[in-house]
Amino acid sequence: MQTLADDPLAVFMRKEKIPLTRENYIALNYLGELPEDWRPEDEADLPAELQDWILFSLVDGQFALEMPMVRKGRMLRNRRYGLRQRR
Repeated sequence: MQTLADDPLAVFMRKEKIPLTRENYIALNYLGELPEDWRPEDEADLPAELQDWILFSLVDGQFALEMPMVRKGRMLRNRRYGLRQRR
């Protein structure tokens, strides 16, 4: 599991003085094109310090996103973090 200390994107963000938040990390990692469905695999790919498993619940033995992306115009937004994806 990668941590912020050894993650290349986190190193870049610190160098460029970009606030190291979950929202900024995800936006830069996906170049502004967020996955349509945020999956447990996507969450696991984040550095440990940025993972938020509270977003998921276990339903019928499968992880389900508790706070799904919602459509607002041409953007998808996560209610908890305000993450957006252009459509």
